[in-house]
Amino acid sequence: MANGHLEDPSKASQMVENCTADIITLGKGALANHNWPVKVKNDELLAIFDQEKILRPNATIKDFELVD
Repeated sequence: MANGHLEDPSKASQMVENCTADIITLGKGALANHNWPVKVKNDELLAIFDQEKILRPNATIKDFELVD
């Protein structure tokens, strides 16, 4: 199993092809592209992980959360 900076499909497939890893796991790549396998299969452009956009807390209070 391999993990770490494998959101680049060429790096990931090279590790599997070279028998360096039987399986790869994604962290940031999956957070930025929830459908990463489909995008790679269809040769679509992958989004780059943006920590501010993806992991930034959203501390807004919704109307249904307010108590009368």
